[in-house]
Amino acid sequence: ESGRVVTVPLDFLKSGNYRAHVWQDGADMNHLAVSDQVVDAGKSLTLVLAGSGGAVAVVTPDTGKIGKKRK
Repeated sequence: ESGRVVTVPLDFLKSGNYRAHVWQDGADMNHLAVSDQVVDAGKSLTLVLAGSGGAVAVVTPDTGKIGKKRK
């Protein structure tokens, strides 16, 4: 099986900003690529999949708190 690129439209989201945390195939079968991005209903996620590979995307409302230290 060969790899492929999949585009996932996010038009199902309500208005506002969301954070997409994505895990997908990395450079080879022993690596994982992780990304974190702000998205909205007008955007799409582009997933690069290896042959027999996969991806996971967790989309949550963007609170602006990711990466900030707790007090």
